[in-house]
Amino acid sequence: MAVALTGSPPSLIHRHIGLIGDVVRLLLARQLSERPDHLALTDSIGTRWSYADLDATSDALADVLRAAGVQANDRVLLLSEN
Repeated sequence: MAVALTGSPPSLIHRHIGLIGDVVRLLLARQLSERPDHLALTDSIGTRWSYADLDATSDALADVLRAAGVQANDRVLLLSEN
């Protein structure tokens, strides 16, 4: 399903983005609880990540960000190579 947000008021766009994020979190949590050792993704250098690996790594990253003073709703820039 595609949602066109062009020309929408900023508050509507933020609500859609928030809803999409909520759905993604729920889907990942379900996969983690039902299939923790199944493949979640393969990165650009071929490293295979299970749902459990992805969860542990994202928790560790969240801990580092919190320790650095990042709070809920703060914006964080992600810079990576293509």
